[in-house]
Amino acid sequence: MAAEVFAVPELAAMLTSKALNRIFNPYFWKNTSVLNDTEREQWEIYRRASRSGFLHKHRHHIETLRLEIFAAEYLHALLDGTSSDDVTTAPSALAQTPIGTSPHPGFSSLKSVSIAVGAVLYSQLSKKDAVIPDSALNRLLESAPNITCLTLYPEVLESTKFMTILETGLHHLQTLILTPAPELWARSFALSSPLLSALPVLFAKPNLTTLELDFPLIREDSPALVTKAMKDLAGSPKSKSAITSIVFPGAKDLFTMAFVKPLLESCLPQLQILNVPSVGVQELAQLTDIVQDHCPNVRELNLARLYIARDPPAMKEQIVHLIMSCEDLRVFHGPPFDREGYLWAITQALLHHANTLESVTLAEKMGSSDFASLISSMRALRTLIVFRGGRTEVEGAISMPWACRHLRKLEWTIEEAGLDLDPEFNPGLPSERLGGEDLGNVAMRKLFKNIGELTELEDLCLKHCCTSRWKFEKDWTLGGGLGFLGGLVNLRKLRLDYGLDHIGQAEVEFMYKHWPNLQEVVFEMVETQVDQYRLPWEWLKSCRPDLKYTFETYPESYPSSDPDDPSDNFLYCGLEGY
Repeated sequence: MAAEVFAVPELAAMLTSKALNRIFNPYFWKNTSVLNDTEREQWEIYRRASRSGFLHKHRHHIETLRLEIFAAEYLHALLDGTSSDDVTTAPSALAQTPIGTSPHPGFSSLKSVSIAVGAVLYSQLSKKDAVIPDSALNRLLESAPNITCLTLYPEVLESTKFMTILETGLHHLQTLILTPAPELWARSFALSSPLLSALPVLFAKPNLTTLELDFPLIREDSPALVTKAMKDLAGSPKSKSAITSIVFPGAKDLFTMAFVKPLLESCLPQLQILNVPSVGVQELAQLTDIVQDHCPNVRELNLARLYIARDPPAMKEQIVHLIMSCEDLRVFHGPPFDREGYLWAITQALLHHANTLESVTLAEKMGSSDFASLISSMRALRTLIVFRGGRTEVEGAISMPWACRHLRKLEWTIEEAGLDLDPEFNPGLPSERLGGEDLGNVAMRKLFKNIGELTELEDLCLKHCCTSRWKFEKDWTLGGGLGFLGGLVNLRKLRLDYGLDHIGQAEVEFMYKHWPNLQEVVFEMVETQVDQYRLPWEWLKSCRPDLKYTFETYPESYPSSDPDDPSDNFLYCGLEGY
């Protein structure tokens, strides 16, 4: 029930014929979402649909349900065909259902449910926190036997009824994610006792493979009670879970390793995806030993939650040891570090897995030699992302042949500040000596040529950080770099923060001819420039009605947290899409 379905001609046609209506109704209701960023006018459409009984009538078509606002109202509408007139009125929205109430049939298609609590409600009079009646949620879960994915609020662990349903039902559940609404991340949840009680139930689910306890937690138990609970769990015959991926809760003054250590040693023999919690150097050393001794199946290592701002040298050493301890690493997400020397050490450790790594995500500026080492050695690589403040000096991208010819996703920021203008020291450039500006264009065209040889590429995101004294031309014209990209026949998504002023009718016709699978184009640009560049894209969209192109805009002038770092100068203030 998302707004964009109205742009699909076939779904618009369902309003003209009862036969077409019957055909397309399942597709219309398949993904039902009411999100926090939905326009108010769209909310009103949804609310009228719920009050008129349409949600209840078509509930058997729904496969994915996402409720971020007015969740209480929509749950009642789905279950009963009615809803309260005002979701902020507590008595009607929070009425408890008798224990003996029979389940509502009709949710056999429902596979995924996501419900947020705490999302700010929009109303004409006030903004209040949403409250989800556990009874309505539990009735829904009892009525949907085929659910495979649940994303709920952490407090649900305190519901005895929910825990009973979890233990005796939901036999097909594969993924459980417990996370608060974004605006509630600042608070901590006193849920360690319910969490410890829930673990035996969760680990006994035979099909549960993904468990994300993604919420900040405070301790209300003594360490002795926690230790006993974990010991009892580890000794239980049902403790050997099928979980292959786990996210541990963030904790303040919590028994981190007292909680994590017994789980990894005794309860997670099938673990393949390890999301490292925010621990200190000593705890990370323990974790490395545990992975080496008890987690032989780890294929994905995610350090995104590891906070290392204090940057002791020992932390770098332990990160390297952890990477090396994985026997068959396929996916790596680096930590959000900003310390000189970390990336070089991590790159060298990753080269140990050059024959197996399929995806690498890093969050820091990469030196030329680091980037060249990665891209020239990892033949199995399918995804390479250098995000946030990460950027790569251009000579690193062109100095050595690319071995990763099977890349499907490439996302990184190119920096020109370090461009070596002497071909004698850069074998990737022509031997003739050129002026700085000309050489910059040559370097960029060689970069485009390398990208154009990635014939399996599906997702390309290029950003630009120019700090040199030359203003190199970001040429997306046919006479420049674009002409080298004709081989990207599998390209589905293109995202750029430069070059729109060079793209005209000839360029979009080139894209139409050579990129038959293109589905989405996103440009980041100054908001005042949007109107003057629309025309070629409107032509392309007329040829490809399913194409989505978006201008993400930012103001012409804005404050910067770091005036010397242009990569910090992006403050998006608008979104305009088609």
